[in-house]
Amino acid sequence: MKTIVISLHKEIVPEIENILKSGGVAIIPTDTVYGLICDGLNNKAKERIYEIKGRNKDKPLIGFVDTIEKVKKFAEIPLEKEKILKENWPGAKTYILKAKKDIYLITARTGKIAFRITAHNFVINLCKNFDIIASTSANFSKDKSPASIEEIPETLKEKVDIVIDGGRLKGVPSEIWDITGNCPVQLR
Repeated sequence: MKTIVISLHKEIVPEIENILKSGGVAIIPTDTVYGLICDGLNNKAKERIYEIKGRNKDKPLIGFVDTIEKVKKFAEIPLEKEKILKENWPGAKTYILKAKKDIYLITARTGKIAFRITAHNFVINLCKNFDIIASTSANFSKDKSPASIEEIPETLKEKVDIVIDGGRLKGVPSEIWDITGNCPVQLR
C-alpha cells in the first residue's frame, strides 16, 4: 500500500485512475470524510470494498460523479428534482433517486440509487475519467467516519492499493436525502 500526500503531488489523478481501472481500491479525501473508492462498474472491486469494510451487502454504495448528465445515465431526474441537485451540488449532500438500471452493489433492492458530486477538486477531477465511482466511508462498518488518515485503522489501510492523504477534513459525513417522493426526506 502506497501513501501519497495531495499537496506534494499535484498530478496524481492519472496514477489513481490507472489503479482504479485495473480493479484497485483507494482511500481518498473528500469534502467531508475519507472514503474508500473503486470503479463503480467493476463488480470485483466493489466486492473488495465490502470485504475490506466488513460491510453488509444490503447497504448499497454511493455513486460519485462529476456532472448531473452522468447521473442521468443511471437515474431518473424529473425537472423539479434536477433543480434541487443544481442548487446543492457540488457539496456535502447525497441524493437518492429512482434508478434507471441496476448497478451491482450501488442500486438498492428498492430500485433506488444514491449519488453525490463532492466539492473536492481532486475527486471531481478523478470522476471525469469514470462513468461512476463507487464510494463509502474509509472505516470498518459501525466505526466512526475518519476525518484524517491517522483515524483510519492500519489494518484497513493495508488492504487497499493506495492511500491519498489530503490532510484533516471536516469529519462530518454528507447529508443523505431521498428525493424519490413528493417531498424530500433527510435520512442522515
